[in-house]
Amino acid sequence: MSRIDILLPRQIDVKLWRYMDFIKFVDLLQRSALWFTRLDGLQDKHEGLVPKSVSEALAVLAVDNAEYCGFTYEKWRKRGCVSCWHINDGESAAMWGLYSTQAGIAVCSRVSRLRDAIGEGFDPGSWGIYGNAVRYVDFGTFNEPWHSVEIDKPVVRAADLHLKRRSFEHEREYRLTTTIEGADEDRLGKHVPVCLATMIEEIRVAPTAYDWIVEVVRQQVKQSGLDVRVTKSDLYDAMLQ
Repeated sequence: MSRIDILLPRQIDVKLWRYMDFIKFVDLLQRSALWFTRLDGLQDKHEGLVPKSVSEALAVLAVDNAEYCGFTYEKWRKRGCVSCWHINDGESAAMWGLYSTQAGIAVCSRVSRLRDAIGEGFDPGSWGIYGNAVRYVDFGTFNEPWHSVEIDKPVVRAADLHLKRRSFEHEREYRLTTTIEGADEDRLGKHVPVCLATMIEEIRVAPTAYDWIVEVVRQQVKQSGLDVRVTKSDLYDAMLQ
């Protein structure tokens, strides 16, 4: 059975946005699957960096314990993979600019929708899927208990991949994390099947998109059998008088 642990930040079912280009949107519709990118494929080369307290403890353990001697930062970055969402009640001009072009798409969802949309029948890896809001911290001073209560030994936790440097606080990220293992380890990520009708609350097309692009998006959604509202963002429309 797949292990899914998708948490509500501060017990609030926050609104989530996934900004993407048109090609990635079509891939989502055709596969009915979310793409999880391997950590070493992300722009920030510090992705997957574990807290100083964890890395130092693992280094000490590796001296006399074969179980930990193979641990390296680069190996870890090739194993963990993520799906990144933006927490916001409304659209973000910054996110449109960073992640979407003129034909960009924003898929709107909620934490509860993501949780309910992920079904069974896929390989969850050794962790399953973990979801929570990213915390932005100082990696040099951040320190938390890092022992597993269940097995009473140091572990690298899924939660450690939900830490980022404070320089990225503007992203307001909600992150889903899983692992890529075995025969798939050389792939750049993995697809996780989802029910699109459950996951998607609405779809917005970039505010700079031409009207014909909006119609193309509507046709793609219709052909996928989805009954979901598709609108063009009014972010840059003239103010009401």
